[in-house]
Amino acid sequence: MALLAHGCSDSVTSERRAHRAPAIAVDAIPIAGHELYVPSGFNVNLFAEGLDGARTLALGPGGAVFVTLSSNGEIVRLVDADGDGIADGMSTVLSGLSYPFGLAFRGDTMYFAEQSAVQRLDPGATSPVMLIPNLPVGGHISRTIAFGPDNLLYVAIGSSCNVCDDALPRAAVTRYNLDGSNPHTFATGLRNSVGLAFHPTTGELWANNNDRDNLGDDLPPEHLNILRDGKWYGWPQCYLPGEANPEYQGADCSGVEPPALTFQAHSAPLGLAFYTGAMFPAEYQGDAFMTYHGSWNRSVPTGAKVVRVRVQNGRPAAIDDFVTGWQLADGSRWGRPVGLLVMPDGALLVSDDLGGRIWRVSLGQSPSVDGTGDLSVTTATTGSDLDPDGYTVTVDGNQSQAIGTNSSVTFTNISAGNHSVALTDVASNCAVNSANPQTVTVPSSGTATASFSASCTTPNQPPIVNAGSDQTVLLGVLYALSDASFSDPDDDGPWSYTIDWGDQSSSSGRTSSQGSLTGTHDYLVPGTYQITVTVTDNQGASGSGSKVLTVGSSPALNR
Repeated sequence: MALLAHGCSDSVTSERRAHRAPAIAVDAIPIAGHELYVPSGFNVNLFAEGLDGARTLALGPGGAVFVTLSSNGEIVRLVDADGDGIADGMSTVLSGLSYPFGLAFRGDTMYFAEQSAVQRLDPGATSPVMLIPNLPVGGHISRTIAFGPDNLLYVAIGSSCNVCDDALPRAAVTRYNLDGSNPHTFATGLRNSVGLAFHPTTGELWANNNDRDNLGDDLPPEHLNILRDGKWYGWPQCYLPGEANPEYQGADCSGVEPPALTFQAHSAPLGLAFYTGAMFPAEYQGDAFMTYHGSWNRSVPTGAKVVRVRVQNGRPAAIDDFVTGWQLADGSRWGRPVGLLVMPDGALLVSDDLGGRIWRVSLGQSPSVDGTGDLSVTTATTGSDLDPDGYTVTVDGNQSQAIGTNSSVTFTNISAGNHSVALTDVASNCAVNSANPQTVTVPSSGTATASFSASCTTPNQPPIVNAGSDQTVLLGVLYALSDASFSDPDDDGPWSYTIDWGDQSSSSGRTSSQGSLTGTHDYLVPGTYQITVTVTDNQGASGSGSKVLTVGSSPALNR
């Protein structure tokens, strides 16, 4: 469906403001239960989904796409093996990280930034090499990295606060040698510059900047800067040349380096990438794209879109909306764009940390949604203790079929277009190794395929505990538990054990071998007690056994 857009609606407050774009026709792309809007002739499809907190994107060896999943502490790898614009498989590269965000490759070597460090992962290695340790933590915790044409590494760190006096390297871009040595403060006064990109022709470093909050809906504007070595961009004292923050009344703002462009306050610009591909029309060549993550405290929400920055003579000249629709008319959002990546084929990938998706923008008419087709789903499972009940395949959350662990099923008469296919009811001892869910495009009068691979391991079995036979003893005689024993089918020692004597007291210990367990206890009151012996292996699995002990009165006490 073609609509007429009236250009960028960003309000601006600077002489270097973003000029409004002319009215352009847009296409509405039905996708993921909503609609996204792109300039007429462009299309959007789901490259991948099920990626919680997807943020920075980077192109790695073999054309694989690497993604930081910041909230999960992971970096994952996606591969589009058949080149259809949809990721076919996902693997985890690193896990257990502290909010990974910055990500870039130099050759086949991966550099990445956590909030407290920048590290390097060499080809074939499984453990990273520390380059820059002890970065300040808290506050704005994203750390963006970029390689310059000078063969040096640039690292952006945001402020710890809204407005305050921060020590370097906060609110600045710092330049390092590739091994992390020789830090040099390159640019300062940048409250939170998340998007960094070097201009493909001039080699200059461009950076967007998230300015301060709490000055109303439209102040101060966000910035797009061309960074110069040694320049100060105003924060915290000033938000524009000649414009002091209220907390610093009377500050000298005459030395603030002017932004190259300003745009709507609270847009929260994150991603920044220059278009160097060959797919889009020629007039896009050398322009930039930015993501607006979207406001959090504006009375009328703004942002949640991708914009095109028109570049003339090496400088930003105007901003156009490029992909919109994640923010609905009531201000709610179903997606928030973050990272950008120009692919070798010229398509543009956009990460979405709210939806856990990666969108792919390409040039070409939207695929027809007329007609129906079939969807064939196959599973391949390796390992042991496979679930005889298999799995469940669900399409778009509302059509389901049972499928074996190594089997296939077909959904017939599926509407042509994009569909989400998920493998569910996966046993706890099994893991799906491929992307799950997957986005599959069903052609009209054709058949699409989706494949899931999984691996299973024998689940840990708990120890088998025998507490012994029921017994009767006399009060006043120290009771010795001598006939308890255990075995462990997995031999997951050493083991810890607890003996609950049944009178609100217990004993515990550890053993390195299977077999008998012993303990002694002095009962003070006649009665019937349930003794429970619990053994826990080193994987955390526990087994228990019980017996009944009757403690009778001593004959001497009855005389």
